[in-house]
Amino acid sequence: MTRPKRRRPLLLATLVALGLATVAAPAQAHVVSWGPGTYIAAPTPTRVLDTRDGTGGVSSPLGSGGELTFHIANLPANTVAVVLNVTAVGPSADGFLTVYQDDFSRPAASSVDFSAGQTTANLVTVGLTNDDVEIFNHFGTTDVLADLEGYYVSSDDGAGFTTTAPTRVLDTRDGTGRGGLAGPVGSNSTISVSVPAVPVDATSIVLNLTATDATAASTLTAYATGSPRPATSNLNFAAGQTIANLTVVPVNSRKFSIWNTAGTVDLVADLVGYYTSAGAGLFTAIPPSPLYDTRDGTGAQGKVAPLGPNQTVAVPLDMAFLPPDVSAVALHLTVTNATATSFLTVYPDDPNNPDRPNASNINFTPGQLVSNTVIVPVVNGAVDLWNQTGNVDVVADMTGFYESFTP
Repeated sequence: MTRPKRRRPLLLATLVALGLATVAAPAQAHVVSWGPGTYIAAPTPTRVLDTRDGTGGVSSPLGSGGELTFHIANLPANTVAVVLNVTAVGPSADGFLTVYQDDFSRPAASSVDFSAGQTTANLVTVGLTNDDVEIFNHFGTTDVLADLEGYYVSSDDGAGFTTTAPTRVLDTRDGTGRGGLAGPVGSNSTISVSVPAVPVDATSIVLNLTATDATAASTLTAYATGSPRPATSNLNFAAGQTIANLTVVPVNSRKFSIWNTAGTVDLVADLVGYYTSAGAGLFTAIPPSPLYDTRDGTGAQGKVAPLGPNQTVAVPLDMAFLPPDVSAVALHLTVTNATATSFLTVYPDDPNNPDRPNASNINFTPGQLVSNTVIVPVVNGAVDLWNQTGNVDVVADMTGFYESFTP
C-alpha cells in the first residue's frame, strides 16, 4: 500500500438527534476526525485509565455531569485514532458515557450504556488530538476503566481491514471451535481457539464475543495464543446475564485464547473481520453521528415506534457523506425499553443476498439499557436491523467507516 493521506477535520452534513437523556440534544454534524489509517495492535493491551486506583490521573468515580481527560503515552507521532475497551464499573443509576476526541465538541451520543449496578464494557474507537481522550458521564456515579487495544496510524505501517460475513468460530454449547468438545469454560480457565477462516498472515481478528449462562459475575480476557495474558478485560457480566461486546484480538498462527475469571460460562464468538498487511480497508474515525432512533423517527422517515417482534428495518446511510469506495461502517448500537428477552442482528441491506446471518450483535432483557459496537459491510446504501422478539427502542450512531483502498 502507499501511504494514506491525512485528512483535516471537515464539516459535511447536519443531522438533528435526541441523546439518551430525556431532553432534546443540540443539532449534530458529521465531522471527520484525522484519518484514514491502518491498524496496529498494542504490543500488550494496557490499562490506561482506572478511576479506582488513579491510573490515568483520575482517582475518584465520575459523577453525574462529570468529565475527565486522560493522556495516552508512547503512541507513534502519526497516530490518528485509538481503540479502547471502556468499562463502567458499579454505576449508581441507569446512564451512559460519551467518549470523544479532545478539542472536539462533545457529541450528543453515547459510547457505553449501562443499567444501575451493571458493570458494562464497550469497544470505542476515538480520534486523537495531542494523545488526549475525554469521557463525560451523564447520570449517576460510576468508576471508569479504559484499556488500550490498539491504534490507527496515517501510514502503511499497520494492517488493513477485511470485513467478512458473520461466521461462528466458537460456541462452547455445541463444541464449535473446540473440536466438538462442548461445555462451559470454568473458573480461572483458559481456552484456545483456531480460526482457519482467516489468512495465515492475519495479525488481529474482530469478534462479537458473547457470554451466556454464567454462574457468577466474571470477566473475560481475549489475547493471542502463546502471548502473556494481559491485565485487561474485554467483557464483563453478571450471573445469568447474556451480553456481547465487539472485541479486536491479536492472533498467533490464527489462534487466540480466552480466560474466564470466575464461575462457569458459555461463550459464543462470531468473526466479522480481520486485519492483514495486505488488507484493503483503511479506517476513518468520526464523532458519533445519529443514524437511527425509534424514539424520535430519525432514519425512519419520522416514524416513531419501537422495533417489533421478528421485524426488520432498512436504515439508510448518508451516502453523500461516505466516500464512494466505502466498504463498511462502524455503528454504536443501543437498545432500551425492551419488553422481552431478545437480540438484534445487524447485516448488509443486500438485494442479491437477503438472507439474515445466523448471528447476534446485541443481547438484552426487559428494561435493560445496553449497547455494543457493530461493523457491517455497505452494499446497497443501507443496513438492516432485525429484532427477534418483543418490542424494543433502538438507537444507532455511526462512529466511523472503512474504505476499500486500491493500490
